[in-house]
Amino acid sequence: MDQQDRRLILDDYLRGVASNNGFKGHVYFEPAPNVKMEYPAIVYSRSYVHTQHADNRPYIKKNRYTITCIHQSPTAKWPDATIGELPMCEFEREYVADNLHHTVYVLYF
Repeated sequence: MDQQDRRLILDDYLRGVASNNGFKGHVYFEPAPNVKMEYPAIVYSRSYVHTQHADNRPYIKKNRYTITCIHQSPTAKWPDATIGELPMCEFEREYVADNLHHTVYVLYF
């Protein structure tokens, strides 16, 4: 399975999370600056590729994604209960910008 296929699997999962939490379709992969996002939303992008080598050649590559859950409520529980429980996922930080709460995770997938 190539990396694009894995990204589409992740996209499907995140869209399922969005749908189960009442904001169907608000999932964005590396949105352009002119995209008007609707909230709550999930924004994700590839942030790094971890490469293991064997015989001086790339052997295994794992993409690292930064997933940002953006919501209006500071007490929203859905990011930790869904995204935060994924294997190879860890909480990175929270912050507030433009009166929106951002919860950031890092996921190797």
